[in-house]
Amino acid sequence: MGIRAPRTAPVRYAIAVGAAAAMVALRAALAPLLGDELPFLTLISAVVVSAWAGGFWPSMLTTGLCAATAAFLWLPPLHTFRIRELSDLVALLLFITIGTLVSTLSETMLRGRRRFESLLQSLDEGFVVFDRSWRSVYVNGKAAELLQPTVPTILGQTIWEVFPDIVGTEVETRLRRAYEERTPVEFETRSSSDGRWFRNRVLPTPDGVSIFFEDVTERKRAEEDSLRLAAIVRSADEVIVGKDLNGIVTSWNPAAERLFGFTAQETIGRSIRIIVPADRQAEEDEVLSRLRRGETIEPFETLRVRKDGTPIDVAVTVSPIKDAAGRIVGASKIARDIGGRLRGEAERARLLAAEQAARARAELAERRATLLSEASAALSSSLDAVATLRSVSRLVVPTFADWCIVDLMTRENALERVVVVAADPDVGALLAELQRYVPDWASSQPAAQALRARKTLVIPEVTEDTLVSTTRDERHLALMRQLRPRSAVTVPMTARQRIVGVITLVRTTPGHPYDAGDVAMAEELARRAALAVDNAALYTDAEQARTQAEEANRAKDQFLAMLGHELRNPLGAISVASSVLGQAPTPEQDSRARDVIIRQTEHLTRLVDDLLDVTRGALGKIELVRTEMDMAEVVRRCIATLDGGGKLDHHVVTVDAEPAWVAADAARIEQIVTNLLSNSLKFTPRGGAIRVTVRRERDEAVLRVADDGAGISAELLPFVFDLFVQGDRGLDRRSGGLGVGLTLVRRLVELHGGRVEAVSAGHGRGSEFTVRLPLVAEAAQARGRPVEAARGAAPKRILVVEDNVDNREMTRILLETFGHEIHEAEDGVSAVELAVRLEPDVVLIDIGLPGIDGYEVAKQIRSKLRDRSRLIALSGYGQQKDRQQAFEAGFDEHLLKPVDPERLVAILGEPRASGRS
Repeated sequence: MGIRAPRTAPVRYAIAVGAAAAMVALRAALAPLLGDELPFLTLISAVVVSAWAGGFWPSMLTTGLCAATAAFLWLPPLHTFRIRELSDLVALLLFITIGTLVSTLSETMLRGRRRFESLLQSLDEGFVVFDRSWRSVYVNGKAAELLQPTVPTILGQTIWEVFPDIVGTEVETRLRRAYEERTPVEFETRSSSDGRWFRNRVLPTPDGVSIFFEDVTERKRAEEDSLRLAAIVRSADEVIVGKDLNGIVTSWNPAAERLFGFTAQETIGRSIRIIVPADRQAEEDEVLSRLRRGETIEPFETLRVRKDGTPIDVAVTVSPIKDAAGRIVGASKIARDIGGRLRGEAERARLLAAEQAARARAELAERRATLLSEASAALSSSLDAVATLRSVSRLVVPTFADWCIVDLMTRENALERVVVVAADPDVGALLAELQRYVPDWASSQPAAQALRARKTLVIPEVTEDTLVSTTRDERHLALMRQLRPRSAVTVPMTARQRIVGVITLVRTTPGHPYDAGDVAMAEELARRAALAVDNAALYTDAEQARTQAEEANRAKDQFLAMLGHELRNPLGAISVASSVLGQAPTPEQDSRARDVIIRQTEHLTRLVDDLLDVTRGALGKIELVRTEMDMAEVVRRCIATLDGGGKLDHHVVTVDAEPAWVAADAARIEQIVTNLLSNSLKFTPRGGAIRVTVRRERDEAVLRVADDGAGISAELLPFVFDLFVQGDRGLDRRSGGLGVGLTLVRRLVELHGGRVEAVSAGHGRGSEFTVRLPLVAEAAQARGRPVEAARGAAPKRILVVEDNVDNREMTRILLETFGHEIHEAEDGVSAVELAVRLEPDVVLIDIGLPGIDGYEVAKQIRSKLRDRSRLIALSGYGQQKDRQQAFEAGFDEHLLKPVDPERLVAILGEPRASGRS
């Protein structure tokens, strides 16, 4: 199969005539342009085509036809075959000469190509030529024969289709590199379809690559068979040695190396007699003689020697090796070590003698299994760990030990001796004295050593030195000498990677030390005991957890009930008051409704603040901003605030406060004082007395709030500062509240490094709360804000930025009552635009705005107006990091929602001071 199939003679001559006719027609078509000039312009192409397609004679036919046609049509005189001009005759002869040369050269090339193709077709190897795109352009017959079953059509296929097994392999990489670097490459491939192997040689050419390949399947199989046979010989457990008829070693497998000690390098080429004892050389002579005569050597037993001279009992089989003609050219010798068989016979005798001992051990194992079974039953019979351990110890003593001591780990990681059991009652009395010597972690006692190492400690023989090194004092040593232990094993009891105790087993009978089997038994016993102790502890913990969970659920249900009650009360009052305001009330009704709304709103705010503060305290997120302050002044300020709100109208409140300076967070100290006062007001009936004192006692500032109210029961007093704890649990409680105020007090006091306590003589006998904080040196009293002065401050242009319509409207109404000019914006974008246009004196900005938040609004206003406007943040987030973020964004003030109107008005009247909280 070549580039093309050979064409028949009619086809070749038809191509010659057709080519002549086509080129004559083309020349005739060009006649209007050329006239009679250049008559042979297109005809030479016909000669070339005919020569390429048909060879010499078809090309000569084309030459004659074209010459005659040109003479008739274009050489004067026209339409005759006479030639008048000498130049025309020369041109005609030159055309015929060129046609003859082209025909001759083409024939020569065609014959050369046929000879080359014949040579390629005669090759014993397949031959394929691929072009630069790796597509086959020539395939010889051998290649077609070799690849036909797997590649039906080879010509025109890419190399990756002809040899699909090389795609994506190192071979493909090497082929591409060989083509690029113009270097030959050789490789072998295996057809995945029929398992045949091919050896391929690739030769790069200017137009692509040529590949020679041959089927080497039989060779590969022979190699594989040879390798397989060699592998069998190498991996065989039996000695396999090859030798020629003179006894020279020709092969030596690893088993021979292992048995005789000689390596293959040491033996191949040398006589087999190196492993034959001197007194058996004649035996080897006989074997070689019989082999040369063609006789068969029956298996026989004999003696051979190792490299180190050690004799070996072997059984030998000698098999002749024949060549292809059937002649014996050597022998294969297989040898087996039969020393094991001989030793086995002796071993059987020894085993027979040991049968009684084995039976005894089996009986012992059975007893141990029975003991473990009974121990497991005892351990699982109760969740009382100590009781079950005592039961197990009585099973162990005296069958497995003469003493059994069990020490358990306490929750404080100390050892507690819970079991001491002895077979002899007299010994038991002595062992009871060992309670004084319970080991600790640092002692040298065996139990402590085992615990520190977390592994079993075995003392096969207890000597005097052992007693001296493991006792703690002379009395302990004397006691151990009286007890006379002989062998001991101490095993840590471990469950879930945790040590729960240690078991010590002791034998006092000489000659019966603890062996490996005893140790395994002791370790299994300790493992099961540890599981029982751990299960008992888990059960106890689970019961406690269940009880705590039930109590937590009850507390949660009570708290939710209280929360609903406490929220509905102020919400109900606010709802009713709002309805009154909507019914055109009288001035007195209007005033009272507004007072109700204000009081209940303050109450709701306190409820939410208390819950948030308790949550922050539990998460450790309360941050203190400490300044030096006078506790007495704080108390007077809190009482004035409560009194101004009418909270003290129905009680007699006395204050006795001397200066006592502390470093504290002013807001939090006010919260402590207010919560304690509110608690006393809540539980003190109308007309009752409340006494507030501040004293300096040694290095502490001491605040006491005492009342003659309901008091605290003895059962409740230890838990009065716990979360959600209240004395009045019913839904009809008169006192109200969520039970978080005192919890918050304790947390805030502790954050300041102080402590708080409560005392009460019982129900109806009042209570007293005492707060102690560290004193600091007295400082100048801080000046308060001039609130009243603020009320008379000059009116300001104020921009209120708030997306909540009600909040925005109420803020506008409030500030307008003080004469300020108010403008409003409901989002961040419009706020920035208004601020730039109005340049207000003050901008009140809610942090949680739609679109861009309050921080971004402040940054943009600050960048456009510089310091011409005062920026005040209104936020529901009140931690220090929130205030800091506000100041970094450009705010001058940070107020926490809901904003105290008095504080807001006061701030508007103050001089500007950036970075206040």
